[in-house]
Amino acid sequence: MVRNKIIEYLQNTIQCFVELNSVYVEKQKLLIKYNYDGFIELTKKEELILSRIQQEEKLRLKLKEELLISLNLPKEKLLNEKFSTIMMQRLKKEEVEEIVSLELELKAVLEQSRNLNQNNMFLLEHKKQFITEMFKVLFAGKKQNFINRKM
Repeated sequence: MVRNKIIEYLQNTIQCFVELNSVYVEKQKLLIKYNYDGFIELTKKEELILSRIQQEEKLRLKLKEELLISLNLPKEKLLNEKFSTIMMQRLKKEEVEEIVSLELELKAVLEQSRNLNQNNMFLLEHKKQFITEMFKVLFAGKKQNFINRKM
């Protein structure tokens, strides 16, 4: 049944984003420690997880089409809706509760991903500013005369 496939899809997607969040947390630690070798390895791991998420997204679209066909609902009208919204068109609330719960869990995990990613972007931006300022200080001395450099 499509319902079971949807539940499996949601569980897999949640798992992917939980793994992605752990990578983001590790990246924060490495950014603070200036451990760029570890950062590169984590970026490779992040790319693999994002690839899995992309595959899950393709599955989501396929499952949504199957669901609309099985419930005999118009594809154009409901293609952008959540699974639970579509299923509530034809099924009882009890049959959809697990999917609603998983969708809420996924939403929370996605929000956590967004926050972690924003924090990492903030750290990266500050690292970039710090390095830029450091280069300005280091290389500004070459333009000054000998007396000003000693002071």
